Amino acid sequence: MLGTPRSRIARLNANNTLDFGFDPAGANNSVRALAVQPDGKLIVGGSYTQIAGASRSFLVRLNVNGSLDSAFDPGVNGAVWCVIPEADGKILIAGSFTAVGGTVRNRMARLNADGTLDAGFDPNPSSDVFVIRSMPNGKIYAGGFFSTIGGLSRSYLARLNADGTGDPSFNASVNSYVIDIAPLADGKLMIGGYFSSAGGASRARLARLNASGTADLAFT
Repeated sequence: MLGTPRSRIARLNANNTLDFGFDPAGANNSVRALAVQPDGKLIVGGSYTQIAGASRSFLVRLNVNGSLDSAFDPGVNGAVWCVIPEADGKILIAGSFTAVGGTVRNRMARLNADGTLDAGFDPNPSSDVFVIRSMPNGKIYAGGFFSTIGGLSRSYLARLNADGTGDPSFNASVNSYVIDIAPLADGKLMIGGYFSSAGGASRARLARLNASGTADLAFT
């Protein structure tokens, strides 16, 4: 039996059946990031140029039924790989873009709740950012392919302050790019990617780091 057509985005019920009430008319290229807001609206990032029946590129917000929220139009000019809603309603985004709303923003930006650019946040990483994680204390972890970020020389993994400046107290010394980050309740950090060393120890593609960025030698 053929399934119901859904192009690159769908919503499932708790029993894994298709939610027929959500039909955004699909995207014409990859969807890489999804984030549900408290009001049920969905922020969608990717490399598409059309979604929900409209010509909208790389970052949109959908209503609960999958229709386009036309009031939200950040104007991102390149692919978005990660979307993180923050507690105050602002939205962190990361990817390969170089401008948001006509303003230069290299690969990482913060949006206000209405989709306009937060002008006070500009980490300016030197290359693509694949993953970001926002912490309760306001710090932000970023992983990707960069060699500088937040005004610091940090390759592939960094911790930023809430204003986007680099946190010099964190230096993981990862030797290749990071594609996922999982903060742990005890302050440590799980990372995954293509590296062979991290935090001063030999670690192939998966590592657990201490809060300072050194390798947790108990995890190998």
